[in-house]
This record gives sequence, structure tokens and C-alpha cells, in this order.
Amino acid sequence: MRVINRPEKVVCIGVDLAWSDKNKTGISILELQPKEQTLDLFREPDWVLSDDDILRIIKQVQSDCIIIAIDAPIIAPNKPGTGRLCDREVSKAFGKYEAGAYPANREKCKRPIKLRQLLAKRGFSPNPYCVEHKPGLWQIEVYPHPAQVVLFGLTKTLKYKKGPRQRRKEQLKTLGDNILSKLNKHLPRLQHNKILREVCDTTKENLWGRKYKEREDVLDSIICGYIAAYYWTWREEKCNIFGDPDSGYIITPKPPET
Repeated sequence: MRVINRPEKVVCIGVDLAWSDKNKTGISILELQPKEQTLDLFREPDWVLSDDDILRIIKQVQSDCIIIAIDAPIIAPNKPGTGRLCDREVSKAFGKYEAGAYPANREKCKRPIKLRQLLAKRGFSPNPYCVEHKPGLWQIEVYPHPAQVVLFGLTKTLKYKKGPRQRRKEQLKTLGDNILSKLNKHLPRLQHNKILREVCDTTKENLWGRKYKEREDVLDSIICGYIAAYYWTWREEKCNIFGDPDSGYIITPKPPET
């Protein structure tokens, strides 16, 4: 009988990647304890500009089991002016929740594709079907908005990115509140700690402009990190892989009706 060496911890890195290197990227690092099925945000999230900064942060992680969840099209071989099959599939499944995917192609997604290639050179496989309950290095594409619909029990996505200023601030507060109140009710359970509570509290300071964008990106990166842990825990039992590793894919929790 083959013995599987199950890791004692899995590092889940959420990357809310800006499609352009002119904009900053939110990064959160969480630790999954598979036996206890608990997840902890164990350091303050980062907000950085360059790919070198992203790789530097990832390099600091000391673990033989890491899964990086990236909110950006890391595989998009299709020509300019077209979209991927997975984008259409996600839009069909989550469109009624206003959580459809933007059409992606190799022209629009030069930066995410480059990052995937850089991570692959460092041993991170972009094939979601290779993710197993054993030590390994993986990178996957995820999409926070459908995940919020499923995990938070929403009928429509939260509108913290666009719209009137006051509404956006209210929706961002709802996002932080939901991360605290809803993600400890699923498995794995996101544990409350001081860092998480401070990041999710959007009322202590007057967030707007640069500070608002930073908090928005950081909260999205926490969702990405949670999806990494959720996928590692449940894989296709509770998650859908829309598309495929050749033409591009997106991982989300299964839509509510399935």
C-alpha cells in the first residue's frame, strides 16, 4: 500500500493581481492546518507593484506545500479580440448573480501570463488537476466574486469596486464583515485573529483614494487565499474547474444550484 505523506500545513497565498504592472497587487499569506481544517492569516497582507516584489514575497515562504491562487488569467493562449471558453462558462453559471468573467486573451493578459511562466520556472505547476493532498507547489487561477456569492450566500455581488462613493464604502464594509462572519462557518474555518480583524475593519480610518484601493485589493487577496485552501481541501467535490489547463481555466466553489 502506498503511503501518502500528508503535510502538516499548507501555505495558501492569495494574489489579487493587477493585469497591468502600473497598478499594485494585493497579496495575503494564510496557513492551512489540514487535520484541524483551520486557516489563519498569519502576517499583514502586502500591497506591491512589481513582479519582482511578488516573487520576493513568495520566496520568503518556507514550506514544501504551497498553493498560490491568482485572480487573473494566467493561461490565455487565444488571439486578441476573443475570450476564453472558461470565461463564458463562468458567466453562464454566475451571470445572474452579476459575477460574470471578463473575456481574456493573450494580448490583454501579458502580465498574468508572464507571472505564471516565472512561477512555473520556480516549480509551481499551473495544472489544477495536479493538486493533491501531499507536498507540492501549485498555482491556480481563481475568481473572488463567484466565491463570495457561494460562500457568503449572496444573491448579487457586492459593489465595492464601482458606483457612488458612499455605496462603495458600505459594500466594502460588508465584504470585511462577511469575511469575518461567514468564512469561519465553512471548512476550512478562517480563524479570527488580531491581524484579520484589523484588515477587515474598514471603519477605523477614512478610507478613500489610494488607501481605499489598497484595502479593496487586500481583502480580495484574502478571498483568493481562502479559495486556495477550499480547493486544496475539497477539490472537485465542492469546486468547479471551468475550462481546462490548455485553453485556460477558472476555479470557483460550485454554483449554488449544483
